[in-house]
Parts: sequence; C-alpha cells; structure tokens
Amino acid sequence: MLPELPDREQTTDRLPEVLHEADLRRQFRLNDADLLEVARCRGPINRLGFAVQLCTLRGYGFFLRNLDDVPDEVQGVLAAQLGLLSIGLSGYPSDEKTRHAHLERLRTYLGYVRCGEAQREQLSAHLQQAAQATPRTETLRKSAHAWLLTHRVVRPGRTTLRYLIATAREAALDGTYLTLTGGLSTEQGQQLDALLGAGEEQDSAWPRSPLEGLKLPAKKESADTILFLLARLSTLLALGLCAWPAVVALHPEMRRQLALWGYRHDAWSVRRFPDAKRRAVLLCFISMATEQTTDAVVDALDKVINDIHNKARKRRQQLLRASEEARSRAVEVLEVIGTPTLNETIPDPALRAEITRHYPREDLTRLVDGSRHLRESDGSYYRLTESSWAYTRRFSPILLEVMPFQWSEGSLIGQAVGATQKWGTGKARWRSG
Repeated sequence: MLPELPDREQTTDRLPEVLHEADLRRQFRLNDADLLEVARCRGPINRLGFAVQLCTLRGYGFFLRNLDDVPDEVQGVLAAQLGLLSIGLSGYPSDEKTRHAHLERLRTYLGYVRCGEAQREQLSAHLQQAAQATPRTETLRKSAHAWLLTHRVVRPGRTTLRYLIATAREAALDGTYLTLTGGLSTEQGQQLDALLGAGEEQDSAWPRSPLEGLKLPAKKESADTILFLLARLSTLLALGLCAWPAVVALHPEMRRQLALWGYRHDAWSVRRFPDAKRRAVLLCFISMATEQTTDAVVDALDKVINDIHNKARKRRQQLLRASEEARSRAVEVLEVIGTPTLNETIPDPALRAEITRHYPREDLTRLVDGSRHLRESDGSYYRLTESSWAYTRRFSPILLEVMPFQWSEGSLIGQAVGATQKWGTGKARWRSG
C-alpha cells in the first residue's frame, strides 16, 4: 500500500506553510546517525541547511530548491537539536559545488536514487495503472509522489513529472476508450451518435439534441414529474446500452469521470471528440443517467406518496379533534329532529318538512356522512387516502411497466404486479383484436 502524503500541500516542491507540532516532531526529528552525518558539514549555516534538506528528502521525497521559504518553526526545531542559533538560510549553499556535494551525500545516506530512465519507466507504468481507476490529474500527481517516496526515488522536476502524468493519463484513457467501444456494432454506434443529432427547436437559437434533453432537470415532485422521469428512463432503456458489460466492468471512478464529461460538455463539443472517446463518454453517460433517473423516480415517488399520507394523517387529526364537537352536534340534532318525530300531532306527510325546516337537506347530508365515517373508522388514516387513487393512477401503470423492479422469490407484491402486468397485456391484445 502506498503511504499517504504528509500534507495535501505537497503537490508543490515546497514545505507546508503551516506545520503542526506533531508534524514537526515526526518529520524534523534528527536521530544519532543524522547528527553524525550533519556534523561532517563545515559551518553552522551549512549544517542547518543540510539538516533541512535531510528531513525534507526523508519525509517528503524531494530537495528544496530555495531555502529562503523554510518556515521559521522548522529552522527553530532543527537549530535547537544542533545546538545552533536560528540564523536563517539565505546564504545556503555558498556555491553550486557545495550544493551538489550535499545532495549526493544525502541521496547516499538515505538510500535514494535519481529519477533516471529506468525509474521513469516504472513510474509511468504505475501511473498508467492508477489512471485506469481515475484520470484526474491531481489524483495522479499525488499517486506519483507517494510512489516516488515509497521507492526512495528523488522527485523529478515539475516539467518531467507533468509530462509523465499527462502521457500515462492519455495512454490509460485511450485504452479505456477502445475497451468500452470494441464490442459495439455499427447499429449501436449509430444509436450513440444519434444522441448528438439536432432535435426540436427550443426557445434559444440553438437546436436541442437528445443528449441535452436527457440532462433536463426534473421539477418539483408530482405526478407530472414522475411521468417525465419515466419517459426519460424508458428512452434510456430502449437504447439497450444501459448495462453495457465493458462499462459495468470499468472502475467506478473512471466510469463517473467519463460520464461527467457527457454531462458537462454540450452535444456540439462531444461531437468533436474522436470516435472512440465520443462513444465511450456516451456509454458512461447513459449508464449514469439511467442510475440517476431510476433513483430520481424512486425519490419522487417516495415524496409523492409521503405527501399523500401526510395529508391523510392531517385530515385524520382534524377529524379526531372535531369528534367531540361532532358528537355534541349529533346529540343536538337527534333532540331537534326527534321531537317532531315523536309528536303525534304532526301528520306524517308534514314530518319531513318540519325536520328540514330546522336542518336543510345539505346540512343533514354532511352530518350523516360525518357520523358514518366516525362509526366506521378503524382508527387508521388509510381510508382517507382513497381520494388520491385517481392521482396515483396517472403514473402507476407506467411505473410498473418501465421501472426495473426485482422481487424476492415468493413475494406477494411481485406476484400481484406480475398478474397485473399480464392482465394489462391481455387486455391490450383483446382491444387490438
């Protein structure tokens, strides 16, 4: 396993501007052998500069080109160990010959080697392997630093390292493009390219391609939003490329990176990519778009159903709070309508008129319905969701048809859905016949 770099700021050949006490103790502590090696240098400034370079190479894997920027706390902790005053390092080294001699001694003492041709080849092979997981330049740079530190190879100059990273990155990407697109048929390639073709004219002066249409954000959760997302999912599934084997086998980070290029670049830009790169990006985009659209459908459905249930719960609570009032009202109504009913001096034909004189028919209807609900209530709010069935049926048949549901063996819900889908297919055939 490659070691983690001591600090994220080590993407440059400078010491971190801020060093914590623990970093100072770990990275800038001289042992007895170190002290003997430093003592071979002549003059306080040479010994202090040599000690700084020693700790920098051992802890970070590179030599400092300019010691003027060495933090004061580093100079202080090393000077204290050497019995010196912190006199600054602006005069180190005194000449190029001294610098060269010190660096050679440090390489030999710590067992480091220069980054020669053999080391560059090994580093390049490591970077190509790392780039197959993620092509991000910053990630590869950190991986290169860690590899060099582990193998005790002095970090090369920035230009050399930048070239090695760029070369390895492009080689890994080119190999990935060919792996992803090698099994595509001519028809499948044309399907992918068709995503970049011009579609209907939109409000802007530029036509929107099918690719851009697949990027449109969904609106607030509703039946229309679910239908919109299901239509997109249906379009993606119809391509037959959502689970392309080479994409499934690809490292998740690489797949995500290529898919993000599809999201970030417009159709015109993607159209200008070389064939293999263009189609590889589209394959990863389709895979990610399918996953995200499926998740969006589930999320929207969850929020819509929760909203329905929350409204039903709220209505139930309102009914419960009104139940005492309703019961008192019912007693009052019974007394009012019971009095004329029991009054034998009022003829039967006039009884209805006498009752409705106190309570119009509309009021009695509401009272009777409310009483029936209170009497039939089982203490649950589920009956209050019945009014939303028509709303959910706007999208539920399409949801069951399009969503890639997987049911466990013996699932009653799965059996019910399967029977519903078979019934729908048979009904469609009967109609067409």
